[in-house]
Formats: sequence, C-alpha cells, structure tokens
Amino acid sequence: MSDALLTLFGDHGPTVLAWLLALLTGVLVRYVWVKVGNEYVRGVLERAWQEVKAAVAEVAQVYADALKAANKDGKLTDREKAEAKNLAIEVAKSNLGKKGLAALARILGAGDAVEKWLGNKVEAAVKSLKPATASALPPQPAQPRAKLRR
Repeated sequence: MSDALLTLFGDHGPTVLAWLLALLTGVLVRYVWVKVGNEYVRGVLERAWQEVKAAVAEVAQVYADALKAANKDGKLTDREKAEAKNLAIEVAKSNLGKKGLAALARILGAGDAVEKWLGNKVEAAVKSLKPATASALPPQPAQPRAKLRR
C-alpha cells in the first residue's frame, strides 16, 4: 500500500501541490483586495465626514451666528436653517472637490445618494455642535490634581 501511495504522490504530487498553491494564492489575493477596498472606502468616508464637519463649523461661524445675533429671539427661522444646510452642503462639496465627490459617488452609488448622504451628515454635524442638554445628574466638581513626587 505504501508503494502505491508513493507512486501516486510521485505521479500526481507536483500537480496537486501546484493546484493547492494556486488556490491558496487566490484566497490570499482576494483577502488583500477586500482589505484594501475596505480601507479605501473607510478613508473616503472619513475624509468626507471631516469635510462636512468643517463646512458646518464654517457656516455656523460665518453665517448662522450672524443671523442668530440679528434675530430678536436668537434663533434661526426654518428658511434660514434650510439655507444654512444647503450652504454647508455646497461648502463640503467644494472642499471635497471633483475627485472626492466622484470617489464618494462610487462608494454610495449613483443618483442623489451623495446629496442625501451629505445632507444627513450635515444634520448630524449640526447636532454635535449644539451644546449638550442638561444632565439629570449635577455636574461634578473638578478634582484637584495629585502632586507628583520626585
């Protein structure tokens, strides 16, 4: 039985080994492509999110704060909110540029997916800029720093 096995391995071993190496290489290449693709997608989305946050901060500082100060109640009207949102979307698109928008469109899909994504992210960024609402717990007093011994 061992002679038959050695003969079988001698006749077909290199072919089987070549097939196994090709299969392993294919699996490894697929893993690398998926990993690289995921990192690319994550990078594009992260850059777009950073640009949206910067655009919202810019619009808030330059546009919205001035309108709030001019209004008696210190708030924006619904029309002014919509204008600020559209302005932030346009600033973000300008900051991303044609290549950034094209990469975002490839990731999110065709149609108005980029506009919807940017609009949703502008809303999220605006919410994150607003001061936190009062907590149910009272604020904790600052703890004195311990002196370091030398």
